[in-house]
Amino acid sequence: MDDPSALCLVALVRSFFIAHSKLVQLVEEDDAEGGAGGVFRADIDDPDVSNAIGSSVRPELKMLARVRIGLAGVFYVGVPYRRHRSLSQFAQNILHSVPSTGSYRLNPQLTSV
Repeated sequence: MDDPSALCLVALVRSFFIAHSKLVQLVEEDDAEGGAGGVFRADIDDPDVSNAIGSSVRPELKMLARVRIGLAGVFYVGVPYRRHRSLSQFAQNILHSVPSTGSYRLNPQLTSV
């Protein structure tokens, strides 16, 4: 998936985090602070039984948050490329529980798109 498409999806995910505050458990580092623990069971349809909140999106967001240096927008095996800076900013914002102030807040111009 190209970075502009991923940026649209990450912006949508961020809006879910803002609308549903319990989703913050998906990015918390320490299970003692929150989170259900256990394993997500995709084979169970009932979200109360499947432990949907027990999973984590941290590894995926950390990958998106990295800014790589190289060819812009093109990926070759073994050759890094530069990730869209806004995509990295959105991922960092979600990783830090969607703050509206502080160093991980988003530029208001990015959130008004």
